[in-house]
Amino acid sequence: MASGPHVIFVDTHINAMGNQFANERSAWEGLGATVELAQCSSEDEIIEGCKDAEILVYSGLYTPFTERVLSQLPKCQLIARFGIGMDSVDLDAATKYGIVVANAAEYCVPEVADHATALILSLARRVTMMDRWVRQGHWANAVGKTGLMPRLSTQSVGFVGFGRIARRAARNMENIFGTLLAYDPYVSQEQVQDYQVRMVSLDELLEQSDYVSVHTPLMPQTRGLIGAAQLAKMKPTAYIVNTSRGPVIDEPSLIAALQANQIAGAALDVFDPEPLVADSPLRAMDNVILTPHLAAYSEQAVQDLRAAVTATVSDVIQGYLPRHVMNPKVTPRRELRRR
Repeated sequence: MASGPHVIFVDTHINAMGNQFANERSAWEGLGATVELAQCSSEDEIIEGCKDAEILVYSGLYTPFTERVLSQLPKCQLIARFGIGMDSVDLDAATKYGIVVANAAEYCVPEVADHATALILSLARRVTMMDRWVRQGHWANAVGKTGLMPRLSTQSVGFVGFGRIARRAARNMENIFGTLLAYDPYVSQEQVQDYQVRMVSLDELLEQSDYVSVHTPLMPQTRGLIGAAQLAKMKPTAYIVNTSRGPVIDEPSLIAALQANQIAGAALDVFDPEPLVADSPLRAMDNVILTPHLAAYSEQAVQDLRAAVTATVSDVIQGYLPRHVMNPKVTPRRELRRR
């Protein structure tokens, strides 16, 4: 009979994985845990279906772990994200109620960095635009349609947020582009002295960059960080790329800026809301590249993600703090040792 904690895996997406969840279940049950799956998407469903859980694992971007929900989970010791972004968890409330919140912070760093790099290079060399024009029979006047393309070594890339993913992307680009800029209020120039990047204010970055690449997590202070006023500071020849979270950029303002030729174009892997609505003007714009929130995906990334989540939950079952705690000031309901 199981003697360990009660683990509930919350998400319709994970339920759809069927037997693919078997390895995680086997690992946790091998440590004495009781494991079950639960389909919960609303606050009421989580409160009702998970009130007895000591460990909750979830994968959905929008699974609502609000203060109301967290206050009704009296046994919960850990909420583990099957992913990176934590924007649907009230971290302050989790800390208040002694619930440790952890994610798989490192699992898709190469993939998202490479995807951002690919989008920037596709914009810079007009790859998707030229593909479209060739298919439409515009071979003869392609140069006229692309305009004069500057040499990349004369161009600048600005990173909004300079954490793991942006740093990896900077490594990709440091021998391609002439100037790399970054804005991150939590990072100093001294902390990134090994990178060929200059830390600047957000206004400076927007004014000076030919390509603005957004890498900040979604938090209350970053929601709508790039709005009409910020887009107005960008060069009319500049492009913006977003592989972080859709709401970091105010989408109506971005659409208006593109329609007014205020900026040259965009490449987006994330949207607000998702999926991208069928009648979005973005779908009809030749100067916009759209991908379906798959920047993080690769075969290896999925393997890394599953291994990281398995380790996070296994640590707590065995009485240890997990590696990537997102609310480090928490006093856990159950004493957890550091490894």
